Amino acid sequence: MKALEDENARLKKLLAESILNEAALRDLLGNVQCENLAPVDEAEAFAELARNGVSLDDIAAETGKSTDTMTRRLAIAGLCDEVKQALREKTLSYRRLPRS
Repeated sequence: MKALEDENARLKKLLAESILNEAALRDLLGNVQCENLAPVDEAEAFAELARNGVSLDDIAAETGKSTDTMTRRLAIAGLCDEVKQALREKTLSYRRLPRS
């Protein structure tokens, strides 16, 4: 009986976490869609979604971006902070970045 109660508690916790994660992801997607984000900021938002288990196809479908764009954005998200800051400040052009 104790094992059943423990499993029930574990499942309730997982469900609560899932509901919270889904709400946070919906909020993040809403922000990406509503705001005019710089590509580097959009990239970081997409990377956060991907880290939370949202597939590239789902992000692309929700944002209207192609999966190629998603792949490029995730590559930008992986750049070091100095390069991302230079992109934000426009002291470095996205065109100067190598294509993957």
